[in-house]
Amino acid sequence: KIYLCSFASSDLDRSVKRFKKQANELNVYEKINIYRPKNFSNELKEKVNKLLKIGKKRLYAYAIWKPNIILNNLEKISENSILHYADIGCHFNLKGIDKLKEYFKITDKHSMLTFDYSRPKEKFGSMNYKFQQYPEYKYTKGDLINYFGLNYESPIINTPQIWSGSFFVKKCDFTLKLLNSWKNVFNQI
Repeated sequence: KIYLCSFASSDLDRSVKRFKKQANELNVYEKINIYRPKNFSNELKEKVNKLLKIGKKRLYAYAIWKPNIILNNLEKISENSILHYADIGCHFNLKGIDKLKEYFKITDKHSMLTFDYSRPKEKFGSMNYKFQQYPEYKYTKGDLINYFGLNYESPIINTPQIWSGSFFVKKCDFTLKLLNSWKNVFNQI
């Protein structure tokens, strides 16, 4: 079974409507769950509101809510089901359904599918596409780099950043452990 989840702040009702419509047209998701700030636990609401009050509005309080809502969604689905997380600003392309189903198969086989900001290895013919390339050191907050005991010379800081706007996880011990680690890091910094 395949599930979809996202998050939308209270000012994004039109995006929620569009997102649900596009996702439903694909006819592949067992359930679509869109979290709102009111769905946060009291503890998470407190953390988010504290960050928003001091101007940390990017990604709605630096997306500290993201591992929480994904874990919450995984708790509700059966083992080996696949959860697709997509930011509310993502669009679904009905003509890309075969590629989406391929992503589900990859996730089923490898437990997780993510995308990074690197130049693709494959060629795209004569098309002159430009791809965003974001190394970790340009977009990772300094307190997170310090938390892991890294510096700007550390090899991992020069790797392409993983895009957290859309990814796929299979509910299994590996992904639950990874997502709990992500959540715990946010609880520490």
